[in-house]
Amino acid sequence: MAQKTKEHVTKEVEIKPNYKQIIGYVTSWEHYKRGGLAIPQNIDFSKYTIVNYSFFQTDTLGKIWGTDEWGDSILLRGQYDWGNPVQPAFYPNTSLIDLAHVAGTKIMLSIGGWTLSEAFPKMAATQKGRSNFAHNCVGHLARYGFDGIDIDWEYPCYEEHKGTPADKENFTLLLKTIRDSIDAYGAKIKTKFLLTAAFGAQDIRNQSIEWDKLKEFMDYFNIMTYDINGAWSENASHNSPLSAPAEGA
Repeated sequence: MAQKTKEHVTKEVEIKPNYKQIIGYVTSWEHYKRGGLAIPQNIDFSKYTIVNYSFFQTDTLGKIWGTDEWGDSILLRGQYDWGNPVQPAFYPNTSLIDLAHVAGTKIMLSIGGWTLSEAFPKMAATQKGRSNFAHNCVGHLARYGFDGIDIDWEYPCYEEHKGTPADKENFTLLLKTIRDSIDAYGAKIKTKFLLTAAFGAQDIRNQSIEWDKLKEFMDYFNIMTYDINGAWSENASHNSPLSAPAEGA
């Protein structure tokens, strides 16, 4: 419920609730590093409102799968209970998703990423491809207990990743198909699923997105305010500037 406070004693102003989201990423390969320290049990999920599990991948037909079957299973389903006569069996509250939910944090399945985006253009170009993809999104929500789907297509219309000008419209169509599918599944089990996507911060990326259409049915836009500058830049500048200097640093 909104609260009210006094401004200069005489004027009442309505204070809107704070809907700020703190979003982080957990990668499927991270738990192999740092001597085993980067495991779900060592993550303070209370610091986040949403965590994106990255990355699953797709092909041109809309199939969706992870990059590490063994690692994904341990992280998303928990530690194996080999002593249980009914297999496969997992110890409760040992999975990434269980631990996040205990802390009140939502877990999203993030699909794509820089190295896994080349299949998006062809898959999203057909109704069958989009429908298959959305259907498989629902399957992963049901199998693992994710709270939603995050699309990390890098980037629509990006030629080096097999993009075409048609991606601009097809990206919208793909996300709308996902929205309709996860909403239909959510209605059956009385659950509201989130739909988000990652977007590049550069102007050239923004021109390839139908923002006015997407805002009607998506929950959040995640702007990638990093990798804005790097070894490829003509002028040295900050890696993640809020406002880049005109001539570099």
